[in-house]
Amino acid sequence: MRLDESTAELPVATLAETYAQIYRDLDDALVAYQQSGRSRVFTDDFYQFYLPDADVAHAVYARAALARNDWSKASLHALLAQQNHPLMDNYTLRTTGFCTANSEWIWGGQSTDQLYYYSYHAYIAYNSNASNVRIYPRCISRELFNKIPATDVRRQWWLDPTGYEYNTDNGRADRGSQLDTDARAAHPDLHENAYVYAYMQWKVRTVEQPGIADLCFIRASEMLLIQAEAQCMLGNDIRARDALWTLNYMSGRDPNYLSDKMGAELLEEVKLYRRIELWGEGFDWFDLKRWKEPLVRHTYADGGNFITDFAVTITPDQKNEWTFQIPNPEVLPQE
Repeated sequence: MRLDESTAELPVATLAETYAQIYRDLDDALVAYQQSGRSRVFTDDFYQFYLPDADVAHAVYARAALARNDWSKASLHALLAQQNHPLMDNYTLRTTGFCTANSEWIWGGQSTDQLYYYSYHAYIAYNSNASNVRIYPRCISRELFNKIPATDVRRQWWLDPTGYEYNTDNGRADRGSQLDTDARAAHPDLHENAYVYAYMQWKVRTVEQPGIADLCFIRASEMLLIQAEAQCMLGNDIRARDALWTLNYMSGRDPNYLSDKMGAELLEEVKLYRRIELWGEGFDWFDLKRWKEPLVRHTYADGGNFITDFAVTITPDQKNEWTFQIPNPEVLPQE
């Protein structure tokens, strides 16, 4: 682990050493933020959401502690990270919540800092003119969608094909079909050359083409879910349920949400709402790796909505145990 500009040969740092350094860096950052006496939270200027502050440090701390199974630290820092960031309302959740900064965002990137056709929004936003999403829009797993309660506003993030005809080999609706027509009427900003697919997403949109929008890195909902998981693992079911209650009921996402689950069943509920709330934001692979759970995809014939080539099951012991290898040039002397 290289902490200065020296070029001396160093051994590869252990994972424990790496996390210890991350903790030290975050502790130092929190002290520096406190000593500075400055915070962007009180500026009432959401254009400063891209500047890191103490809340960002707490959020990164929560993520690091979660990955390390350091449950007490994960819960504490998740709580501290979110306290200045009220959850977005349902209108924002359904419209601009993932393309324009709002109160829930703890940290993000400005729309002025763009990669255009290589940006996140050009690869996922349903209304982008990029061929990536016009031809193959991003869709939720049919099996996951069916687990979302009917009273949950987040169901509106995806195109529910119930009662419509469409191609169940790949999910595509024919041009001019009722599903295609109704989807375009509900979302007139959908590109005219875009295809409509069952279960395609409406959660993420772009404000300018091809993928220009603010980009959320961390938001308060994730911190509530970290709290819920950490408290589950600590055996504090009531506190875990309180975090889910705040996320699902108090925010208005599901006015009928209620849970009395305990232990393993409660943990499964936390995992479910993590998959729903954070869909499309880059967490699934890391969560499955952390939970040591398999990636399972089914075709329509088997209850899912993946095409045959992608309908695979990958267990945690496969693919080098989902671990990226460090390139030899990074650790071996070069001639």
